[in-house]
Amino acid sequence: MPKLLNDNYPSSERHRAVVEHGKGLLVVVAGPGTGKTYSLLRKIESLIDSGVEPAQIYYITFVNSIVEAFKDDIRRPKDQGGLGVDPDELGIHISTLHSLAFKIVKVYSDRLGLPKHLEVIDLSPKRQSVLSQVFVGDLFAYAKGKGIVGDKKSLDRLLNKLTESWRCNRTVPSDCNDLAEVIRSLCQRYQVCPWDQLVLHAIRAVEGKGLPTWLKGAQHFLFDEYQDFNPSEQRLIELITEPSVSVIIVGDPDQSIYSGRSASPNGLRGLLERSDAKTVNFVYCRRCPKSVVTAANNLLRFMDKAGYAQKELQAYKDEQGEFGIQPFKNCKAEVDKLTRILQNLDKSQIKDAILLLPERRVAEYYAEKLNHSGVACSIKSADTAAELRDALLRLIILHHQPFLCRILLALFQNIERKFRDQVLAGFLGDGSSLADALTQASEDHKWQMRQKDSLRDFAASLDALTSNDAGLITSILTDLNNQVHKDLITCLLNSGPDKSARDRVTTCMEATAEDDQESDAETACLQVMTIHSSKGLSKQFVIIPAFDKKLLPGDNEGERLKEMHRLVYVAVTRAKGQVLITFPETRARGDPSIFGAKPKLSCYANILAPGAARLAAGLDSVSAGEFGE
Repeated sequence: MPKLLNDNYPSSERHRAVVEHGKGLLVVVAGPGTGKTYSLLRKIESLIDSGVEPAQIYYITFVNSIVEAFKDDIRRPKDQGGLGVDPDELGIHISTLHSLAFKIVKVYSDRLGLPKHLEVIDLSPKRQSVLSQVFVGDLFAYAKGKGIVGDKKSLDRLLNKLTESWRCNRTVPSDCNDLAEVIRSLCQRYQVCPWDQLVLHAIRAVEGKGLPTWLKGAQHFLFDEYQDFNPSEQRLIELITEPSVSVIIVGDPDQSIYSGRSASPNGLRGLLERSDAKTVNFVYCRRCPKSVVTAANNLLRFMDKAGYAQKELQAYKDEQGEFGIQPFKNCKAEVDKLTRILQNLDKSQIKDAILLLPERRVAEYYAEKLNHSGVACSIKSADTAAELRDALLRLIILHHQPFLCRILLALFQNIERKFRDQVLAGFLGDGSSLADALTQASEDHKWQMRQKDSLRDFAASLDALTSNDAGLITSILTDLNNQVHKDLITCLLNSGPDKSARDRVTTCMEATAEDDQESDAETACLQVMTIHSSKGLSKQFVIIPAFDKKLLPGDNEGERLKEMHRLVYVAVTRAKGQVLITFPETRARGDPSIFGAKPKLSCYANILAPGAARLAAGLDSVSAGEFGE
């Protein structure tokens, strides 16, 4: 049985379990706002003070946004809980697990049969990256030509099954074998790697070749947001930490909301049962006021009928805070009320507020409505222009990287699609180089001179971008509607080859970026995002509109239904002060939240604040029983 350390410390001082941890595995179940980041910072400080070399300390997490947030926490002064140093100067390794996997794969690329300069693309059906869309478009044409798929729905169905097997480190399903072989062939020609296969390559490398020399020196690992890692990622973590001195894993099963990436709370729960582990629960919530803690605990009781006593959040703040559920006659009245509330906030308050929705399309709808009513809103969306610019900047460094050349080809809209497809067919089909495919296509007598000229323009642009001439490169990028300053190109050409192409681009962009002269008054706006995107954030004022049963929990069942419970838990616990939940009783035509039935207040309302929703709205009582559990 694992050793539970809860009784060794007062609930307000359990961060000491992390600081005082010696050898072996410590698993920390850290509820929202309970000080996990503070404890990890103090552990890093303690290790360095005890003489541990910073290069031996590795902080690994799930997404880049949390990496950047952790670096910001390190920069904060010590009297504000930080370390008061620049994270780059500190010398510890801070990254996502995928970034670490990429470095491992790069070391062993020859032995894995992979090229040095891999482009990583996402094959999930919900992909937003334009580069991924280009790759999957070519994959569809290639697979359809071989009779493996008939339409894009069948491609997405097989891709779902295939990527699920990669994420869970399982054997590829038999009906996906042909598609997997086509993907392998296309990846080899384009020198790309699917995002979900990157970790598998790293696993294969470490299992077969051992740890790279630079990773053997890692002695102390700190893993954050462990509940968000899928089984393949958990296997890689197991491999890289095997020879280390200490491992601290922090997570919370009740904040696991990424089943779409095959993540599950079961991975963390399994660690809590390991006989060689020490465990501790962080419950002293320093973020949320009492009213929000009460609502969160109500939801915890509903979710976790067993073991709740060890996980109950305890409010640190004396202030009561506010937790409100307010119905409106229709969506217009709801938006009007939110507009009045938000317009009464000053600049600092509006920047400390957030509006959360369970689906992106609904988030975009509310952002549009609020913007139209005079409330400046920002909602993160895919920046296609920036993505294409960065791809071209990498091409400048990597010269004839095949997939980046393919992206350049896609930008030449004056090349007819039929002509472009012939070039690609030659490149992908007979094993020739892209240059040979271009030459062959330009010599084909079926094509008119105008078409051949456009192809020669493309070849000339490719030569210019790889010419190492900053002036010529800048001119070509301008022709491609990518305004890039010559200083950036000069910096890029002079950057050292010791970093990856992506890191070189990022570093040079930061070094040549102009100072942002906009005032706070010009930049203050309300953040609107999905609940999934809010992980790691905390705001004074959290607004959750459209609290409709058709959205939360929707028609989900089984494990997916349980994840919807956790999604609501994550949403409400972002609040440092107030939570306002709103609900329109009717919706107008064109509203993306219309589901063919009259809106109905989500059953979660009566779980979070029993009786409050019914009394405020005058609705029939709703209960947990409506979940069918």
